[in-house]
Amino acid sequence: MNEHRTVTIRQDTDVIVARSRVRDLARKVGLRVIDQARISLATSCLARALGLGLDRQGQIAVGCLTKDGRVGVQVVCSTMGDLHGDVSRSALDDARHMVDELILVKIAASDVQVTLIKWAT
Repeated sequence: MNEHRTVTIRQDTDVIVARSRVRDLARKVGLRVIDQARISLATSCLARALGLGLDRQGQIAVGCLTKDGRVGVQVVCSTMGDLHGDVSRSALDDARHMVDELILVKIAASDVQVTLIKWAT
Protein backbone atom coordinates (compact mmCIF):
# COMPACT_ATOMS: atom_id res chain seq x y z
CA MET A 1 0.00 0.00 0.00
CA ASN A 2 1.58 3.24 -1.16
CA GLU A 3 -1.17 5.78 -0.66
CA HIS A 4 -0.23 9.45 -0.37
CA ARG A 5 -2.47 12.52 -0.39
CA THR A 6 -1.87 16.20 0.19
CA VAL A 7 -4.47 18.71 1.35
CA THR A 8 -3.77 22.42 0.95
CA ILE A 9 -4.92 24.24 4.07
CA ARG A 10 -6.43 27.66 3.43
CA GLN A 11 -9.27 27.61 5.95
CA ASP A 12 -10.25 25.63 9.02
CA THR A 13 -12.58 23.32 7.08
CA ASP A 14 -9.56 22.08 5.11
CA VAL A 15 -8.14 20.75 8.39
CA ILE A 16 -11.31 18.67 8.81
CA VAL A 17 -10.79 17.18 5.34
CA ALA A 18 -7.16 16.34 6.17
CA ARG A 19 -8.15 14.78 9.49
CA SER A 20 -10.72 12.59 7.72
CA ARG A 21 -8.10 11.39 5.24
CA VAL A 22 -5.71 10.59 8.08
CA ARG A 23 -8.35 8.49 9.82
CA ASP A 24 -9.29 6.66 6.61
CA LEU A 25 -5.68 5.76 5.87
CA ALA A 26 -5.09 4.71 9.47
CA ARG A 27 -8.03 2.32 9.16
CA LYS A 28 -6.69 0.94 5.85
CA VAL A 29 -3.22 0.23 7.21
CA GLY A 30 -4.63 -1.60 10.22
CA LEU A 31 -4.27 0.80 13.13
CA ARG A 32 -6.52 0.01 16.08
CA VAL A 33 -9.58 2.25 16.49
CA ILE A 34 -7.98 4.12 19.40
CA ASP A 35 -4.83 4.74 17.34
CA GLN A 36 -6.92 5.93 14.40
CA ALA A 37 -8.48 8.49 16.73
CA ARG A 38 -5.11 9.50 18.18
CA ILE A 39 -3.40 10.19 14.86
CA SER A 40 -6.39 12.09 13.47
CA LEU A 41 -6.73 14.16 16.66
CA ALA A 42 -2.97 14.80 16.69
CA THR A 43 -3.32 16.16 13.15
CA SER A 44 -5.92 18.68 14.32
CA CYS A 45 -3.84 19.64 17.37
CA LEU A 46 -0.79 20.15 15.21
CA ALA A 47 -2.69 22.26 12.68
CA ARG A 48 -4.00 24.42 15.53
CA ALA A 49 -0.53 24.79 17.08
CA LEU A 50 0.82 25.94 13.70
CA GLY A 51 -2.14 28.24 13.02
CA LEU A 52 -3.08 26.38 9.84
CA GLY A 53 -6.46 27.36 8.47
CA LEU A 54 -6.72 30.25 10.88
CA ASP A 55 -4.01 32.84 10.26
CA ARG A 56 -1.62 30.75 8.16
CA GLN A 57 -1.77 28.58 5.08
CA GLY A 58 0.02 25.31 4.60
CA GLN A 59 -0.23 21.71 3.53
CA ILE A 60 -0.94 18.44 5.26
CA ALA A 61 0.42 15.38 3.47
CA VAL A 62 -0.83 11.97 4.55
CA GLY A 63 0.87 8.75 3.61
CA CYS A 64 1.54 5.14 4.45
CA LEU A 65 4.95 4.37 5.93
CA THR A 66 6.79 1.07 6.09
CA LYS A 67 10.04 0.53 7.96
CA ASP A 68 11.71 -2.56 9.42
CA GLY A 69 8.65 -4.69 8.70
CA ARG A 70 6.29 -2.24 10.42
CA VAL A 71 3.50 -0.25 8.82
CA GLY A 72 2.18 3.08 9.95
CA VAL A 73 0.74 6.44 9.03
CA GLN A 74 2.85 9.52 8.43
CA VAL A 75 1.39 13.03 8.51
CA VAL A 76 3.56 15.93 7.37
CA CYS A 77 2.33 19.45 8.13
CA SER A 78 4.13 22.28 6.36
CA THR A 79 3.53 25.97 6.89
CA MET A 80 3.69 28.65 4.24
CA GLY A 81 4.09 32.33 4.91
CA ASP A 82 4.97 34.51 7.83
CA LEU A 83 5.48 32.68 11.11
CA HIS A 84 4.75 34.99 14.02
CA GLY A 85 7.44 33.85 16.42
CA ASP A 86 8.95 30.40 16.72
CA VAL A 87 6.89 27.29 17.22
CA SER A 88 7.97 25.99 20.59
CA ARG A 89 8.17 22.33 21.48
CA SER A 90 5.69 22.96 24.29
CA ALA A 91 3.09 24.13 21.74
CA LEU A 92 3.33 20.69 20.14
CA ASP A 93 3.02 18.64 23.35
CA ASP A 94 -0.64 17.70 22.81
CA ALA A 95 0.12 16.17 19.42
CA ARG A 96 3.35 14.53 20.63
CA HIS A 97 1.54 12.53 23.32
CA MET A 98 -0.80 10.94 20.78
CA VAL A 99 1.77 9.63 18.30
CA ASP A 100 4.89 7.49 18.33
CA GLU A 101 7.17 10.07 16.70
CA LEU A 102 7.11 13.84 16.17
CA ILE A 103 9.84 15.52 14.13
CA LEU A 104 10.08 19.32 13.89
CA VAL A 105 12.23 20.86 11.14
CA LYS A 106 12.60 24.55 10.35
CA ILE A 107 12.74 24.64 6.55
CA ALA A 108 13.05 28.41 6.06
CA ALA A 109 13.16 31.53 8.17
CA SER A 110 9.36 31.62 8.33
CA ASP A 111 8.33 28.03 7.60
CA VAL A 112 8.36 24.78 9.54
CA GLN A 113 7.62 21.16 8.75
CA VAL A 114 6.33 18.80 11.43
CA THR A 115 6.03 15.06 10.85
CA LEU A 116 3.80 12.79 12.94
CA ILE A 117 4.16 9.01 12.80
CA LYS A 118 1.87 6.40 14.34
CA TRP A 119 2.83 2.75 13.95
CA ALA A 120 0.37 -0.13 13.81
CA THR A 121 0.87 -2.56 16.71
